[in-house]
Amino acid sequence: FNGTASGEDFPLAAGSVLWVEFNAPNMADLGAGAQNTLNLAVGLNVFSYTGFPVGTTAYDLIEHIGADNIHALRFFDAFAGCWRSVEIKPDGTRIGHDFAIPRVATLLLDLTHPLSGWKP
Repeated sequence: FNGTASGEDFPLAAGSVLWVEFNAPNMADLGAGAQNTLNLAVGLNVFSYTGFPVGTTAYDLIEHIGADNIHALRFFDAFAGCWRSVEIKPDGTRIGHDFAIPRVATLLLDLTHPLSGWKP
C-alpha cells in the first residue's frame, strides 16, 4: 500500500503464473522485450509479449496460429476492466467477438498441439 508491497514474500517457481491486480487500470512495465520466438505447449499457455504487430486482432492471431490448434484465446483488458475471449468449437465455429490485441499484451492461449519457434 502507498507504493510499497505488502504481504508474505514467496519464491516463484518456473512454469507458474503470478497474477498481480492493481486498484486502477495500470500496466506493469517489465522492461524492454527481445521479441524472441516462443515455444508454446499443449494446453494452457500464459505469456507476455512486447511486439505484437500494430493492428493485430484476435481473429488475426487465430488464423496465424491455425484455428485447428486453438481451443481458446483470452486477454484481460485492464483499461476496460473485463476479459476478452474467443473460443473455437471443434467444428471451427468461433464464439466471441474479434478484438484488438495491444502491442504489449499478456495472453492466455489454450492449444491442441505444441507450437515451437512461434513469433506473432
